[in-house]
Amino acid sequence: DLTDFQGRMFLEATLNSDAPNANWFTTYEIGDGSTVPLSGIISQTVLGNFTWMRVKVTGFEAGTINSVTITY
Repeated sequence: DLTDFQGRMFLEATLNSDAPNANWFTTYEIGDGSTVPLSGIISQTVLGNFTWMRVKVTGFEAGTINSVTITY
């Protein structure tokens, strides 16, 4: 759930059991780093058999990330 978010968010996953030292790869990207703000709930289905998942934010300029929910 985003409110006027400006930046890029990456949903990342790994197959490694050691998360701090894992090699992460992007499964989905939200935003393009432009000045066009994103608001609302953005849902996406990602298929895979992952050990860990995380969200990485880059280029954050403005707005609020109200929540990120990952279910399986």
